Amino acid sequence: SLSALVSDAITVNQVLYVTLNQISENVADKTVDFLSTIKLGDFGIENVVLVLEVDAFPSIELSLSGNPALPAIDRNNTDVTSLFFYDLFDGLNFGITSRISPGGAKLELSASTVAQVPNDNSFAVVDLEGNGFTIFFDYEVLPLRATAGLSRTQIVEFGLRLPLRICVRDCDPDISSDPEIIYLEGEVSVTQVVEPLGVPATLLGGKLELVGEWSNAFGLPILNIYNAVAGAKFDLSKAAATSSIPPPSSLTLGAAACLGSSDACLKQNSTAKNYIF
Repeated sequence: SLSALVSDAITVNQVLYVTLNQISENVADKTVDFLSTIKLGDFGIENVVLVLEVDAFPSIELSLSGNPALPAIDRNNTDVTSLFFYDLFDGLNFGITSRISPGGAKLELSASTVAQVPNDNSFAVVDLEGNGFTIFFDYEVLPLRATAGLSRTQIVEFGLRLPLRICVRDCDPDISSDPEIIYLEGEVSVTQVVEPLGVPATLLGGKLELVGEWSNAFGLPILNIYNAVAGAKFDLSKAAATSSIPPPSSLTLGAAACLGSSDACLKQNSTAKNYIF
């Protein structure tokens, strides 16, 4: 893999000029001048991290993430509504990921808010990377190249991810300096599946996932749970045809568990025989 950090902001004007200049320098200049006049061209993304990964499958993944680069404003002469949206966008973290392989191609767009952390230690809307809730859009084509006897499927998904950091034990900072923290992530999405020879399907889905480890789960000193997930998707097109709630078109259930002390499960010494995984 190859990664790079771009410290300077990448603005709308820069991207458009590089693109349009391949067609006509005059068109590029006029477009940039117009966008600068209406203050749109100065918007962009900064603190950009680019990551390129290539494996032997072969598949290629290119991801880009960063923070909004917004033009300077006079806060004393800007209305309250404009300031609200300015501050909202200023706190977002954008991400773009593109994956290409012989099996298909996928584009993921996401925008994450800043973490919402209350003063107490009970719970917070934050994930392991420090982001708050995320709005995402995915577009996928399977396979990448249609062949004889194999049609191409297009999948479009739009959804919301809500991460939670929850304290489950020893949460009072005045009593304990080592609280037990778990991370959960909920997701709700709507997916449109389009096949050339089939009827388009609209799926409504959701899932709840334990991210990482929960030691001494449910207060049991020998139970440790890892990466538990439960989810389901429902075909809304079938619900419209039958005027009733259809059974799930797909179910997701999974988890890993270890019986033993958290230390024994972490080390997993096969000769000690003090855990069951």
